[in-house]
Amino acid sequence: MGRAAKPHDALIAAIREAGGPIGGRELHRAIREAGQPESTWELWRAGLKDWIVLHPHVRVTGTGAAKRYRWGKPVSAKTALTHLAQRVKAPQWLREAWREVVAAGLKATGIGISPKLRAAQERQARIGAVRAVAELAIEVEEIAHNGADGGQIVKRIRNALAHKDLIPIGAAGQDTVFDPALHRIEVGDPKKGAPVFILRPGYSWRYRNEVMIIEHALVAKA
Repeated sequence: MGRAAKPHDALIAAIREAGGPIGGRELHRAIREAGQPESTWELWRAGLKDWIVLHPHVRVTGTGAAKRYRWGKPVSAKTALTHLAQRVKAPQWLREAWREVVAAGLKATGIGISPKLRAAQERQARIGAVRAVAELAIEVEEIAHNGADGGQIVKRIRNALAHKDLIPIGAAGQDTVFDPALHRIEVGDPKKGAPVFILRPGYSWRYRNEVMIIEHALVAKA
């Protein structure tokens, strides 16, 4: 594995070329031996891994120190299409990987997908994401203009987001315990259950029977 141009390329290549399940320490060593800067590993720990584990070829087994990553057959075209529809904030390289799986699935069934249709699908997904941001900005400006204080603004915004099935992960300043599934930390590597406090809340999104993390809460050691 040569030095990759981008961090996600280097990390994915290390998993692909491991030849079997690879743990965090081995992955760190592999990208270091490939000439990657330490910043690549810091990006993995800061949240890049949450996207990489959704790559159609990456499989995850075990938990905690026993967690392993391995390269496998791609997910089904249906799963890839679901990711494309639901995870509109996913990075472009990951969305392209999902599209390749969908295209391969369609090709296998003799169904093609035109560049025009693909562009229309991507455009519609982006419109949905932008509209959600615009609606939130409108809500903030309206209630601020009406003289609401900070607490009232937060309450109104959270009520508005609840209607979109967005669920807050904590509140700024709140004491809690570290959960890597919900939190990310700027400095350190606390164990699950360690006391922390929330610097910035996160949000999860409920879609049908699935709950996915849209943004992890940013925490610091208490």
